[in-house]
Amino acid sequence: MCGRFVVASVGTELVGMLRVDLVGDNLPGPSFNVAPTDKAAVVLDSAKFEPPVRRLEAARWGLVPGWAKDLSIGARAFNARSEELEDKPMFRAALEKRRAIVPVTGYYEW
Repeated sequence: MCGRFVVASVGTELVGMLRVDLVGDNLPGPSFNVAPTDKAAVVLDSAKFEPPVRRLEAARWGLVPGWAKDLSIGARAFNARSEELEDKPMFRAALEKRRAIVPVTGYYEW
């Protein structure tokens, strides 16, 4: 992922497009400059329900590892090379268990 991304479609536009069952509160609006630590809409499958329910919610962009003592590390951990994900401890657990769809219109490097 690059350092910034663009979100043009939000809320109800994404519900039909991504077959979302539940929509969370306080979803961020469109933006042409979403940066690390900003809120962005994400789609999650909830295993708490049977059958699983697809939810659209707001989340903070960045990876905060389980061992981190401060959320600010998420500002630095937002970018990874796909070929290194399984090898680096910081990304390994997230790759296996913490997945989401991040609907973006475009992305760019700052």
